[in-house]
Amino acid sequence: MYPVFKPMNCIYSTIQFCSVPRRVTMLLAAVILAPIAFGSSEPQKASLLSAFFGLDNGLPRGANNLCDGAAGQDGMPVVLSHTVDPDSLQAEDFRVFTRSGAERIPLCLTLRPANDAGELRTVLLIGEFGDADSDPPVKVLVVDDLFSDGEVGGKVNFNGAETDVIPLEAGPTLVLAEIVSEDEWSKPGRGSACPEGTQQVVRATWAGGVRLPSGNDAADILRELYRVTVERPDGSREEVAPAAIAELGDRDNNHFLCLDTTDLAVSVSFPAGYLVDPNQDMNPDTSIAVKGAAASDGSDSSAQSQTPLVRVLEPLAAKLEPSRKIAYKSVGKGRDLELHVFEPEEHDAAKDRRPCILIIHGGGWTGGEPRVYYTIADHYAKKGMLAISLQYRLMNAKEGVTVFDCVKDGRSAMRWLRAQASTLGIDPNRIAVTGGSAGGHVALAAAVFENGPDVDDASDDLSISCIPDLLIPLNPVIDTSAEGYGQGKIGERWRELSPLHHVKGDLPPMLICHSTGDTVTPYAGAARFAELSKAAGNDCQLFTFEGGRHGWFIFDLDHYAAILRVMDDYLIEKGFLS
Repeated sequence: MYPVFKPMNCIYSTIQFCSVPRRVTMLLAAVILAPIAFGSSEPQKASLLSAFFGLDNGLPRGANNLCDGAAGQDGMPVVLSHTVDPDSLQAEDFRVFTRSGAERIPLCLTLRPANDAGELRTVLLIGEFGDADSDPPVKVLVVDDLFSDGEVGGKVNFNGAETDVIPLEAGPTLVLAEIVSEDEWSKPGRGSACPEGTQQVVRATWAGGVRLPSGNDAADILRELYRVTVERPDGSREEVAPAAIAELGDRDNNHFLCLDTTDLAVSVSFPAGYLVDPNQDMNPDTSIAVKGAAASDGSDSSAQSQTPLVRVLEPLAAKLEPSRKIAYKSVGKGRDLELHVFEPEEHDAAKDRRPCILIIHGGGWTGGEPRVYYTIADHYAKKGMLAISLQYRLMNAKEGVTVFDCVKDGRSAMRWLRAQASTLGIDPNRIAVTGGSAGGHVALAAAVFENGPDVDDASDDLSISCIPDLLIPLNPVIDTSAEGYGQGKIGERWRELSPLHHVKGDLPPMLICHSTGDTVTPYAGAARFAELSKAAGNDCQLFTFEGGRHGWFIFDLDHYAAILRVMDDYLIEKGFLS
């Protein structure tokens, strides 16, 4: 068994002591706190809070109402730090850069649908911004004068502001929370309104449009999910649910959190797995500090906002190329799926019978590409294995590609490797498979599901086993029920593709690596799978990383090095490495 790896409310008090009415309390507090929140008369620095690759060639036909030719283009909402002056907004103000360095200019842009009072900070860029698989967008830059409207924080210029692009598969996250004045939230807008008795409203802004998987905005469900941390006059803090949710039904990226308390709102959080973006990607666990909220110690809690995550393996992978790419399957319309092969030095396919490791990228079955894990492939090629990063089909509603097809491709690849073992110079009885997140699911699917037309391609030779000889799933999608991940994407047939619900005997040796802080693919599913698998007589070990978000090792090079050591030791133990 692998061990656990450890790596001014004094203002409110005074006002309330004098029995000042609640609404007046809020107004006086806002006036007094304004210099703290906004730095006196000095304008705040203009910045881009986020840029989200929300749709890849997926804007619907109705987008043509925004500009000619918008249908079928990419959609990228960009959230600004200040509300913008619409008269200074032009498509030519923005540049989008792809991973290869290509520079793209938007075809057009719009502030719709987030164009109610106080919302004019989400700019939807429309155009061709790269391909999610082969050359995704990575940065957005403002290249000309673009001014705020000066409503809050003074007038600022966004010229020169830039931000990294949140990948297509990442799912929607909170990027801003701010107190809304009563003058604003009491006005009628396109969305629903806060009820009578509301004392305070927080606007929660997401990186892109969000809704429940059912397609609607159920206020009662959202109210139970949102949590707002408030600070009491004595400095203590409490997490409360909003009394109501408003600004619903207008299909934008903003929600009003209607509070029945005047206690200072300092942060907002929302749990993973309940909201989807237009690409049907579920939200991760997300939280954000309320902009300008001054805590009892005088600090600005907005300075405690989440630090942007950096995927530290991406720049390393960008410098690597496989020895060759080999087509293993045709999926119609002239498209072949490929294996990205990393060969050891002096590999002689005619004579060698090396162990092989198949590596499967994640991305919620909707994003990612083989390059994601080039670093792992390069690592094992240098250790003498034939290492392969897998390309498989990604979910695409327009093309009819589902999670079942992702599973079929993984099983097809395993059969192809075994059939071609002698020409590749590998040992057909020493093929290990690893994969992260959805890639871990595809890896497990090669072992746990029985042969059948729902998981096997009609062209596959079913006499060849697709079961790996060893498995190392990394934070895998292992439970596709409502308690895990994937039910919203798979639909009513989720149980058919849930490894946790298909545990059986005679599974290959397996090391599951998972973190206890994972709120996307919860740790409980991995722990339960390991328990059931061992009870069925299988050799199943669980490596636990204490804390750690989903995919913890791709955000920290030390954690990445540590997980490679764990994998190395297991491969040595099982005779795949010497």
